[in-house]
Amino acid sequence: MAEVKKILIVDDSSTSLYLMENILENHNFMVIKAASGDGALKYLKREVPDLVLLDLMMPHISGFEVLEWMRANPQTADVPVVVVSAVNEEEALNRARKLGVLRYFLKPIDIEEFLYYLYSILNSENSK
Repeated sequence: MAEVKKILIVDDSSTSLYLMENILENHNFMVIKAASGDGALKYLKREVPDLVLLDLMMPHISGFEVLEWMRANPQTADVPVVVVSAVNEEEALNRARKLGVLRYFLKPIDIEEFLYYLYSILNSENSK
């Protein structure tokens, strides 16, 4: 039996968290939710997920700050990160790429494309 993949969703929107959780759990992923950058960092200091879905614009600690922290820490430096954000600015996209984001999905997402991409990332992680 295949290992259940653990995905950390980081978003300050309760609606986005709820929708993403339902989509992912219906596709047999284990979901951990963080409603803030601070919550994400607290979790990441204890556990390492298989993948992080990250919003960028959050109060107090932004998604960029979470990403910078992850990349600076050996335990989380190689964790795949996919941005799911409403921010559609070239500067944000370039900054995310420089920090090693694998993909940048704009809200609202195309669910089929999104799931296909997640499966491809997580399956390629298995072959490493």
